[in-house]
Amino acid sequence: MYHDGVISACGGIPDYNVCYDYDISSRNWTRVNDLSEDRYFPTSSVVGSRQDWLISGGLNNAAGSATTEIRANGVSTPGPTLNEGVFYSCQLTLNETHVFYTDGYDALWTSILDYEQGIFHDQVR
Repeated sequence: MYHDGVISACGGIPDYNVCYDYDISSRNWTRVNDLSEDRYFPTSSVVGSRQDWLISGGLNNAAGSATTEIRANGVSTPGPTLNEGVFYSCQLTLNETHVFYTDGYDALWTSILDYEQGIFHDQVR
């Protein structure tokens, strides 16, 4: 994810909760503050008026996670809770206040998050 002027990567194999920033000029990865929980196959996008990085779902202990976290200035804080746990999912920022979600593994639902209010609308199964 390109965010806050750096390339960042979080979660995945083998370090499920670790985040790194890449400095293009020095060609070096630097470990930065970790995610609040393990995330394997999460989804993410930049959202909101502050251009927060919203990281959602992912496998956690062999089950889909229903949590999200917001990364801003290198620090993770809890975000809105998803309707249910997801992994292999997709999220797409529609505008400054809304994010579209679809469950990627079994594709049982789609929903729209009102990011400013932290609530989901229009869940379809």
